[in-house]
Amino acid sequence: MGPDQDQRGGIGSTNYQAAGNIYINTGPPLSESTGSLPGWVRLTPKFLATRKPRVDLEEYFDGSAPDWKDVCHPNLRPRPVVTKIVQEFLSRDLEDRSILLRIGGATGDGKSTVLMQAAATLAREERFQAIYWRSGPNARLTSNELDSIRSSSRTILIASDDAEALLADIDKLAQSKLHEEDLFVHFLLASRDIDWNGERDRLGWKFSIAARWEPNFRVLPAVQVGGVEPADAKVVSQNWVDCSTSRPARLTSNNVDQIAKDMLSASRASEGRQAFMGGLLSMRFDSERLRSRLLSLLSRLSTVYPGLQLEVSLADFLVALAAIDIGELSGLPRDISAQFLGVSESDLRPKVEVPMKREFFLGASSRAFFARHPSISKAMLELALGDESNLQVESSLEKLIRDVRNVGYQAGFRPGFGQLTDLGRRLSKGSVARELINPLALHLCRTACTVAPRELSTFLALSQTLRESGQPLLAISEVWAIQAPRLDDPAAWGDYTDHVRGGWTEFASSLGTAEYEWSSFWAAQVSISDRISVPIAGPDVSIALNLLALNAKRACARFGDCKEVTDLLIETEALTCSPGSAFFHEKRYATRYLLELGITPRPFGGPTALVAAIHRARAMMRTSQPSISLHDQIADPRDHSFNMLLERLSR
Repeated sequence: MGPDQDQRGGIGSTNYQAAGNIYINTGPPLSESTGSLPGWVRLTPKFLATRKPRVDLEEYFDGSAPDWKDVCHPNLRPRPVVTKIVQEFLSRDLEDRSILLRIGGATGDGKSTVLMQAAATLAREERFQAIYWRSGPNARLTSNELDSIRSSSRTILIASDDAEALLADIDKLAQSKLHEEDLFVHFLLASRDIDWNGERDRLGWKFSIAARWEPNFRVLPAVQVGGVEPADAKVVSQNWVDCSTSRPARLTSNNVDQIAKDMLSASRASEGRQAFMGGLLSMRFDSERLRSRLLSLLSRLSTVYPGLQLEVSLADFLVALAAIDIGELSGLPRDISAQFLGVSESDLRPKVEVPMKREFFLGASSRAFFARHPSISKAMLELALGDESNLQVESSLEKLIRDVRNVGYQAGFRPGFGQLTDLGRRLSKGSVARELINPLALHLCRTACTVAPRELSTFLALSQTLRESGQPLLAISEVWAIQAPRLDDPAAWGDYTDHVRGGWTEFASSLGTAEYEWSSFWAAQVSISDRISVPIAGPDVSIALNLLALNAKRACARFGDCKEVTDLLIETEALTCSPGSAFFHEKRYATRYLLELGITPRPFGGPTALVAAIHRARAMMRTSQPSISLHDQIADPRDHSFNMLLERLSR
């Protein structure tokens, strides 16, 4: 969330009256002279000097988004990267051409604080005749805005968080206004990498921004702030000691060097995912403090406040964001958020962002809302699913899946909608305990099948989730008894071309896990046979061959006589386990099977030898075990024809 001025006073904000810790709109925006750029604040030494800092920055240190009252604290030291950014501007000719520098990183990496501290330092240096800070989410930067300040300023710095919202405006200016002789406009921006790149893709730009805007712009390499270096840890630790009187449980002393050492260790333990905030949270919250904080938050937000007029509570919304984070998705788009909450997109700021601005869980950009760190999301979702919570997580996330589909039908299914529909399967693979998450994951998978009955991918996800939760027989009866006969009908599925071969391999996996080796062998064989007219891709071949090898090996272990299996394993291993092969499978199952049987690998015998091995193994498998009735009902002579496979292997 960008550090706009909030209900505690500032520019371009709205007056809010507290109701618990929720703020209800009670009046018009506060005002202060900002030049003539609507939605922008002019940063001056006077403006910064009049920001009354908070006495204690505990809330900010615990992960809340910063505002000017935090940044202007006299004892808050900047990270070393702030000096680097400031020097990039101070060392350059500001009347040569426009300079753009973006601060990038993931959620919680400290982009907003670094941006604000750099902008404040540049304002105090007074190298620019004017510095404008984007204080409102709808603030624009068009030629009209620049014309309105042209007479009073020649060198201007535009500073903005959530800067992807300005990309289209800057692009238009880059073609005209920014290289006129009497005006030099420079940009200091911050944006999540995923939002910046996503907006660039949405605009349809084929080249990099630097290539697009040269020679009118000097686009500097983005400054990434996600890592934690010893100097960062030292500054943050000193700030904790100097700017807050509270001492969280894991800060056992005022020894800055020891705190910094512990923070470095905690950040590295985050395994690279949002390491900066991971280290911060690990240091400031033990499990009990985090649990207590989240319980309090959910309790406060579980009421649907009449003044906010939402269809679901803000607690439901945060739990949805936690689930999306656990599913390793990048956030919930604003249009879907509005649908879920039952408000217009224009109401998201006054009814969600401003009331929730100081809550450490919520993040927002111009494109999406998101949870701020996986460790918080995991704790949040576990609490919401536990006995202490009255939240109806299942029904609210079911509503979310339906809302995703509704928005898709209304606005077009842009990239990412399928991933949100697949939330159930993604949750089943997440970090929450399986016994806690599986009932929810399965419910969401079934909901996806209901709302998207023509998407084969939703049934694959349900089957996989059932199979991996130890219920392969239910996957067969609930999914494949109905859907397998429809796999021959391209008209039945909107995503037939993308998923029909995967459908057969998932069907095969369910049969194999249920110990129907012969029927599983048959279904895996169908996935690469001429029965399917869709072209065969490399991964289709490697997955199917490994399934064939696995089921043949299982049958051999049960019934003996493994010569046919040996031939298939040797050919499969040679094709899928050689790192240079186009059909390489990273788990190299066939190599493991050969080692278990004490067989020495051999070079690949060629496409014809492989197909011959499949036929021989099939003949052995057919006599070793009866097939299930569904197999007999839908078997087809084309199942044993591999002309497309031979052509693919011969390329």
